[in-house]
Amino acid sequence: MTESTIRTGETTRDTSRDAPRDTSRDAPHDTPPEAPSDTLRDVSHDTPLDSESEVPPNLPSGNQADILAEVGVGRPARTTEKVRSRIAQDAARRRYLNAFLHVGGIGPRRLAALEHRFGSLRAAWSASEVLLREAIGPVSAGYVVERRTRIDIDSAWAGIEASGARMITPDDPSWPSALREISGAPFALFVRGEVESLGRTAVAIVGTRKCSDYGRRSAWAIATGLSQAGLSIVSGMALGIDTIAHRAALSAGGETVAVLGCGVDVCYPTQNEELRDSIVSQGAVVSEFPPGTPALPGHFPARNRIVSGLCLATIVIEAGVKSGALITARYAADQGREVFALPGRVDDATAQGTNGLIAAGAGLATSAEDILCAIDADRRQAELGAREDFPDAPHERALCELLDDEPRHIDELVEESSLAPSDVARALAMLELKGMAKNIGAMRWLAGSALPPVHSRGRTDFPDSPEEADEQ
Repeated sequence: MTESTIRTGETTRDTSRDAPRDTSRDAPHDTPPEAPSDTLRDVSHDTPLDSESEVPPNLPSGNQADILAEVGVGRPARTTEKVRSRIAQDAARRRYLNAFLHVGGIGPRRLAALEHRFGSLRAAWSASEVLLREAIGPVSAGYVVERRTRIDIDSAWAGIEASGARMITPDDPSWPSALREISGAPFALFVRGEVESLGRTAVAIVGTRKCSDYGRRSAWAIATGLSQAGLSIVSGMALGIDTIAHRAALSAGGETVAVLGCGVDVCYPTQNEELRDSIVSQGAVVSEFPPGTPALPGHFPARNRIVSGLCLATIVIEAGVKSGALITARYAADQGREVFALPGRVDDATAQGTNGLIAAGAGLATSAEDILCAIDADRRQAELGAREDFPDAPHERALCELLDDEPRHIDELVEESSLAPSDVARALAMLELKGMAKNIGAMRWLAGSALPPVHSRGRTDFPDSPEEADEQ
């Protein structure tokens, strides 16, 4: 389903022009006004003044490991001054990027404009208002000038570790490849839990907070079936359908990712604190908003593009005509991803949005098999196209025999295939283009066509409904 097929009311909307709107215009005066249309709303929390802090000598260990892996470090001879300089530069960029995310009203496009104009975010941070106006306009320049005097860069950076989170950027090998394919991707993500969970083959399940028993049972059955098939379940941890989808994935022993409209250290809604902790231990909680950011209405439409962006498909389970789940569906269509909807009664208010999606071309979501069949058909077509475009070389066949759904280091592949390292590197590059191999960072590879294993831990007694899960 493309963007031109999604309709609102009686008119077709060009959703590529839609931008998440901040509905908190009547917030206190120290809350930034609505961000310009090409940015995403960010909210800062006040911290003591100290914008002249020096760059810390080290990154958090995870980010440092990513950089070392990316440049091929692993042997003492490769640990050069150039690598150490790269690490220091990346540390500075992350710290100032985090500071700008605390400013508010500075979205991906303006962050890119700042780096282009000043050469680095560190230089942009200390730029005069006149120069900032030239780069990002008077309104956003005003945000920066007024708020940077109240942000302690060191304290803001320390807040990431204090929250138990890790900050990743598109420069990291661990950045989810699905987000590299969408426009308006965030400049950074803050993650609690397993960062690798963001790169799993995933499906989003979203819907109304006030769901019916039919919606609850359908969401549970679909999420359970997809989890048992090895797919990760992504949602927004809201009450209602989101909560059901997360709980079903956890109960089935699968992975699940919650994308928040607040900092990863803020639990919203508060009733889901236990659920959040379970997701952290069996998946990941992620946000583009830095730790400490409160949940505000304008944040949730913005986070929906990440929910859909992480996934092959988005499934809407019950939604009224004004439901935020329809925003997620619209983003999915804009991103070229599949959209599915659960059909409902024509006289049911919670089915008006989903029935409208189906009328506009969304696929029917009556069971997990509906989704699995559609995804498998798309994959088969992609693989056929890849085989037509590229020769099936002997080196590639040899590596395909060795790759599976468990990470394999490139050195292992060289040893087991008896191929030259250069031949293995070339063959892996070709297989990645074909979608038959996936680089997950640190020179480790998976079979591109294999789904990740279900973390069932030997269980076979999966509950068939939310009520059975509660009893267990």
